[in-house]
Amino acid sequence: MSEEEKVVNGNEGAAAAGEGGAAQATEALRPESPRPDSLRPDSPRAHLWGDSPKDSALARFLDDIYGVLFSPRATFEDLAARPPLGIALALYALILAVGGLASLPALEQGLSNAGLGGMLRSIAGFLTPIYLVATIASWIIGAAVLHLLSEWLGGHGRASDFFTLGAFYRIPELFLAPLTLLTALVWRGLSTPITLAIELWVLVLQIMALRANYRFGTGRAILVLVLPLLFTFAVVVALVISAVLLAAPFLPSGLKGF
Repeated sequence: MSEEEKVVNGNEGAAAAGEGGAAQATEALRPESPRPDSLRPDSPRAHLWGDSPKDSALARFLDDIYGVLFSPRATFEDLAARPPLGIALALYALILAVGGLASLPALEQGLSNAGLGGMLRSIAGFLTPIYLVATIASWIIGAAVLHLLSEWLGGHGRASDFFTLGAFYRIPELFLAPLTLLTALVWRGLSTPITLAIELWVLVLQIMALRANYRFGTGRAILVLVLPLLFTFAVVVALVISAVLLAAPFLPSGLKGF
């Protein structure tokens, strides 16, 4: 091989090496796939993602709802790892609207029994803001109380994350409005057992959310929910006993022996 051919081959090799390095540099600078960082392989959403997934808020919203309904334990673990506050706020708004619709038949029936059947529309503007404020306040206070109890029992998690999960374990309440309206048309007697079944469903999901967010077992999650009930019961008993003791001096002599 002549000296000139060696020089030409050397230049071609250097050019090829330069192109390979440029390709590697371009690959390194290429933006990563939009796959969520916190999406684990065992996530209920993992099967929806390929090498080049297309993520969107609507896709996450629908998939999170599906996961809570059909794969709640894995879904709450996934949600606890990346709590989607925006989706949770949208869910809270939807649950508020559905809850208001679900309460209309009972409210209308109560007004009718009181002889005030025509007043529902006139008082709706007054009751709506009260309903919104009272419901939102109960959600925030409830999440704060459960957070404090969870930490007291050795849990580790954030109150804001649990408040976010609260929107997801309340998803079954979205079925209340259509089922309540349906039972009002078919048989009102079904309304109570259906409501109890949905509330029991919500309770089970709430236990799963506590487990996922505070990383403790089912026993402590149940205890977190039972303690407020025990405290409320103790307070009511104490108030009743106090009222009886205070009223005892004013009772007729015939009643003091009870």
